[in-house]
Amino acid sequence: MRTNILSNTAEMGGGINSKGELQLYQSRVSNNKAEIGGGINNAHCVISMVSSYINENKATEGGGIYNNHGIFDIFVTQINSNTASYGGGISNYGLINMYFTTVTKNHASIKGGEFTTTLPSTKTSQQPS
Repeated sequence: MRTNILSNTAEMGGGINSKGELQLYQSRVSNNKAEIGGGINNAHCVISMVSSYINENKATEGGGIYNNHGIFDIFVTQINSNTASYGGGISNYGLINMYFTTVTKNHASIKGGEFTTTLPSTKTSQQPS
């Protein structure tokens, strides 16, 4: 899906509150606000994101992404300038695989400016050979 998801507000998933499989391609999720998952809230689902942007979103937890026991595959994507109390860029409670992805300039006022996770074996940052 190629789309722009801009300037929305919700309790969960300001831009996207996913409860099913989702594929995003060349998409922008920006300027959204929520308590949980300012840009995207992934609730026990599989999300694939390619060549996209998640930026300038705000939340109490998971400014850019809140991954709640889901699987999130991220390819060639920029996650930047998101803010939250916990996990400015990403707050992870599931599995995230990142390939050629940049996570920069995110801010958390309490913990995890770029990334916070409670399951230490679930963050996978890789560059394919």
